Amino acid sequence: MSPFSIVALETPFAGRVASLQLTPDGADSFLVTWTEKEESSSAVRFARWQQGSWSAPLEVVRGRLFGHPTELPCVTRLSGGELAAVWQEEVDPPNGAVGHHYGIRAGISADGGRSWSRPLDVHPASTVAGEHEFFSAWPNPDGTLGLVWIDPRDLRVEPSPSGGEQYLGAMALMSNSVAPDGTLGVESIVDPVICECCPTSVAVTPEAWLVAYRDKSVPKEQPLHALRYEMDVVRDISLARTSGAPGRSAAWVDGLPGSEDRWTFDGCPNNGPSLASAGERVVLAWWTGQGGDPRVQVRLSGDGGRSFGPALRLDTGSADGQVSAGVIDGRAIVLWLQDEAVHARLAGVDGALSTALRLGDAPLRHRLPRLVSLADGSLVAGWVGPGGEIQLRRIVLES
Repeated sequence: MSPFSIVALETPFAGRVASLQLTPDGADSFLVTWTEKEESSSAVRFARWQQGSWSAPLEVVRGRLFGHPTELPCVTRLSGGELAAVWQEEVDPPNGAVGHHYGIRAGISADGGRSWSRPLDVHPASTVAGEHEFFSAWPNPDGTLGLVWIDPRDLRVEPSPSGGEQYLGAMALMSNSVAPDGTLGVESIVDPVICECCPTSVAVTPEAWLVAYRDKSVPKEQPLHALRYEMDVVRDISLARTSGAPGRSAAWVDGLPGSEDRWTFDGCPNNGPSLASAGERVVLAWWTGQGGDPRVQVRLSGDGGRSFGPALRLDTGSADGQVSAGVIDGRAIVLWLQDEAVHARLAGVDGALSTALRLGDAPLRHRLPRLVSLADGSLVAGWVGPGGEIQLRRIVLES
């Protein structure tokens, strides 16, 4: 018997989308943000679900937006009531530069999304163009927007002697904040060397913020300027946490082990971890290809992410990953892609696993399912369906 009841929800937009993100917005409300691709431009739009009905969709930005199913624009509500939007925008490369070039932009709305501030460059200190990517954004208690992202300021893209391009140097995980008036906080390095192209994830506990990311364990004798994208290195999951109260001036402690698979790989799998929290309960889910056995795993913490229980395997064989984690009734719930579908499973602190449940079709392996919690203890899952349509399901734990 399934531990869940699943109810399909009406969606705010019936057309094709390139990606979607879910963010909480009060006790019984959430926001859906999506990207619509058109012939000459793209648009980021959002809508609010509250007590069973949708607001009219509103447009955040339109233009030369960067779009990939694992790069998710989002709208989130700040603690002062303003809305903050974050997205990626294509930029013109410097003369003679090769590779892809795009930056992360933020906007603030004080009128519920009807108008937005001028787009803000969140990483002005990163003077190279390159690929600024895989941000996670969240509301800080002090009213600012917190951000982490993967930054290419120490990476060089050059023509390869064998043809194509070669990536030399390191990608770093950076952090900053944006105030409602558009001013930036103090930029900081979370981790100077991480895996180049896997999504990041953030969770909040009563004492700290946590960020999970795919790390890159570089041998000490390896000069960073000569580090190559295609090197065989361990690419396990790491956790960073703020060392003080979360907010505009919080410092980060980096590189704490999240997984210990010792997975050695010569590229980036574009498959990041997911964090979720409820009080001191923290859930960390991830995918690994270690040992040629691709799988989805989860660990649970009861002390705000300072320590975790053993890794539990959730998939039923040869998973594609792209995980999304949540907390329901003190247990972990994890979504992942496998066999061209979205699957869900519960894991308890005692290691007990529910049966795995198939939520719906999702034939493309880079489309990330998302989860958001509601005040009544239920969750909403969202993903992009086979025809590019928004799919939403409400998940209720059976008593």
